[in-house]
Amino acid sequence: MRRHLFKYAAIASCVLSLSPLALAATATGNESATVVRVVDGDTVQVKLSTGKLEKVRIIGIDTPETVDPRKTVQCYGKEASAKMKALLNRKKVTLEKNPVEDKDKYGRLLRYVSIKDKDIGAQMIKDGFAFSYKSYPHPRLEQYNELEKGASESQKGLWGAKCDYSKTSSKSSSSTATMRQSSSKSSVSSESGSCTIKGNISTSKEKIYHVEGCGSYNATQIDASAGERWFCSESEAKAAGWRKALNCN
Repeated sequence: MRRHLFKYAAIASCVLSLSPLALAATATGNESATVVRVVDGDTVQVKLSTGKLEKVRIIGIDTPETVDPRKTVQCYGKEASAKMKALLNRKKVTLEKNPVEDKDKYGRLLRYVSIKDKDIGAQMIKDGFAFSYKSYPHPRLEQYNELEKGASESQKGLWGAKCDYSKTSSKSSSSTATMRQSSSKSSVSSESGSCTIKGNISTSKEKIYHVEGCGSYNATQIDASAGERWFCSESEAKAAGWRKALNCN
């Protein structure tokens, strides 16, 4: 009996030694971390409380490309990266999990990121530095869409005269837009309008395109931030280095 009392006393002592923030994080599943590097406007590298380094893809936002070697630097990409650095670089943050998905296919943690209860993704969208990323559902999607609408109507940041984003839909990501600063004349689209061929990159980094009628066409989703894209013709897809999926009719 005395042994059990000592055991319970030890457990109680450990619990009481935890700070209120640590207890809250344990209860909610949130985790504290320090941002050690900003990769671009929607991806950061953090040091977890365990000391482990992880890349974090911020849930629900997408910013114009700056680091993908396969793409030109997109309009307002540098500004978005600079804004993210100002907000997060070397700062202590709270990471909140997506209830349905822990990591993306590249091994990056998928997290909402906040500082003192301020949602950084929401702020990036509200201030016109990021799009609401609509390719994948998440709990704050409706809120982010409304913030994007407000930024667009106010012509903030990337919605202003410098870029052409306001003339196109950002349903999937920033790569949907036709940009004044881009020298590319490709008819790439991120929506299933006139361009319906899905250019997917497999986990083994193989570029595969899916046309309507392919067995996995409906299940394939495009992550433009990872280099995936839509094509308007098979010849365009092949010229860009993609091969046709094997399960097509």
